[in-house]
Amino acid sequence: MKLRKIILTVLICFIPFVLSGCESLYQIYSKDGVTYRLNKINGQVSKIENNDVIILDTKLQSQLLADAEEAKSLKTLNMVEFGKNELKASISIKWLNNIMYYRLDIYPYNKKLNQLNNSLVLDEICIIELLDKDNLPLIKIPVYGSSMSTQVDLKGNPTGLTTTGKELISLDDYKLITQFNLPSKYLYN
Repeated sequence: MKLRKIILTVLICFIPFVLSGCESLYQIYSKDGVTYRLNKINGQVSKIENNDVIILDTKLQSQLLADAEEAKSLKTLNMVEFGKNELKASISIKWLNNIMYYRLDIYPYNKKLNQLNNSLVLDEICIIELLDKDNLPLIKIPVYGSSMSTQVDLKGNPTGLTTTGKELISLDDYKLITQFNLPSKYLYN
């Protein structure tokens, strides 16, 4: 009886570790509307179609892996001065597992940013519009005042405002991003 309790306790404690380990064995992503599964241990790529897993040939596997690796590198888009407040902005983006991680920086910390930061605007202060080479929007991300943080230099002086976040986006759409726009009702006045 006591042995059964010990075995049951060990199993209950051990099962979550086994299940969480299985989850991290594969990376799932999509390209051209097709879902793929990458085995992180042996690099084998499979296509998931109608609840079936189809193992792909090695040439297609190599291309898909190369595309995914290229997208993992950090891409920074800079924007020239905008508005009469002479503000500048840059955004850094990185794609991983159908998620694009981003960081928006608005600088320099001038009178307008100080006013915006001190007013504690909680509603949408701007929209990050990620655009393709033809200036067509691929994704729009609202930025709220409550999500902005103040950047400081080594002396503790404010240098700008920043925010970070993540958005779902396909690898194909991510690769089309070449520029961005920052429409705002607060930053341009």
